[in-house]
Amino acid sequence: ALHRIQLALAQALIEPWRPVRSPHAYLVRVGALIWLTSLLFLAAVWAAVMQAGLFLGTAFYIGVLGFLGAYLLSRMSYPRASAWLMIVVTMLNLGIAAAPRGVLSNPIPLFYLALPIAIAAIFLSLRAMLGVLFAILIEVTALYYAAGRNVAQFLSESPFIFLMTLSFMMIAFAWHREMLTRTRYQALYASEQR
Repeated sequence: ALHRIQLALAQALIEPWRPVRSPHAYLVRVGALIWLTSLLFLAAVWAAVMQAGLFLGTAFYIGVLGFLGAYLLSRMSYPRASAWLMIVVTMLNLGIAAAPRGVLSNPIPLFYLALPIAIAAIFLSLRAMLGVLFAILIEVTALYYAAGRNVAQFLSESPFIFLMTLSFMMIAFAWHREMLTRTRYQALYASEQR
């Protein structure tokens, strides 16, 4: 079993652009491209920051490891697991960036919680996407509640309304995609019956 894992890992690293034989081949290729591009971008940011002599926090290195793990999982034909890994790592990192000492000090990173919603819309089902949205809204609400902000500050400063608006658009996209897929399968089934 360990030998098979080593072979799969070597194939994922050595032959990243060779098509993977998988029932989810399209998701595997898209996921690998997204995670590898993101990892290369983070590597470029890391090189620029190190050259400038600045310090990167732990959240950055957790993010890089998350992207690397997601890339490897997607290359080993686990696109949904890689999407879940990136959603969890992104949510944790943005929460840490917004509240580094456990109290909300900078709400701007919370606007980037739109990324896990987009990842869920691309790689996961509509039900899973709604679960991700619910978890994100709980995270934003909990951070503002822990900071002792009132309702007016919550609605005016927080990304709550922005995330809700974006989520409705992503839900419409995901629902439309599922309806198209269902229609295609029905047409295929009807043509096979004839």
